Amino acid sequence: MSGLDLRPLSLGEILDRTFTLYRGHFVLFLGIVGIPHLLLLAVSLTQILMSNTNPLTPNTFSVTSAITGLALVVASIAAYLFSQGGAILAVSQIYLGRPVSIAEALGRVWIISDSCSAWSSSTAWQSWALQFCWLSREFTWGAGCWSACRWRWSKRRARGIP
Repeated sequence: MSGLDLRPLSLGEILDRTFTLYRGHFVLFLGIVGIPHLLLLAVSLTQILMSNTNPLTPNTFSVTSAITGLALVVASIAAYLFSQGGAILAVSQIYLGRPVSIAEALGRVWIISDSCSAWSSSTAWQSWALQFCWLSREFTWGAGCWSACRWRWSKRRARGIP
């Protein structure tokens, strides 16, 4: 991309550049995001095929469903990491004016994740932990509000106030 200067951008300019970049390289970004999620599709289909439960009977816990569920979680984390890493590498190559392909972007993510541990080098774990803390805080806040409202309602009811 030529003509891009390094200066602070407004929100409108950031969104404009983002959509221009994605519109100009749609197939590239579709492939970078889509190919890692094929792994997720394969694990999901495996989970469906391996579940031998009758839809008319209640679901029971099985070791197979637990293992495929764990594999689904690992596959979704891997797909997320590869999608985000490939998109970041592709955007940086486009901004530098270098040609980039789907295989090159995902291949570089594989090399980076192979050379240094993907568990420690990615910020996905930290962001997921923060999201979990935020959700648990929101849940706790909501439960506290619910308890306070129920307590207030019970006090009002005890006094005969509707």
